[in-house]
Amino acid sequence: MLRWSPIFLAGACGAFLLSLKYAPFYPRYSVASAALGLTLGLVTVGCWRLDARSHLNIFVIVLAVMCWEGANWLLQEWLLGGSNIPGWLDFEGIAANLVALFAFLWLFRARIHRFVFGDVEQIVGRERREGVS
Repeated sequence: MLRWSPIFLAGACGAFLLSLKYAPFYPRYSVASAALGLTLGLVTVGCWRLDARSHLNIFVIVLAVMCWEGANWLLQEWLLGGSNIPGWLDFEGIAANLVALFAFLWLFRARIHRFVFGDVEQIVGRERREGVS
């Protein structure tokens, strides 16, 4: 996901711009959705680090995504007063989530990679080189 984050970011930006064409722009909703996407990015990196060290079960990641979807619903209820929102506005929020998520992963991918996999040698030990005396 880190390697492909620039391509995913381009797709998410395209989806966000497409949503702006068909729905009115709500800056508060878009900024709050982007903040939620950034939070999802931080949780995702935390799950990757736990998984690299303790073989985290996939159900924790599924639970995080379900919590993200619930938080997205609560955000709509809170900012839009619980009204029935059109599909394009919902699409705008999810696209803003994904733009923030993939921008975070792309901008900090080297640091994230070091954070998640950087000190693996300390945990499992150095690999033995064969043929070297």
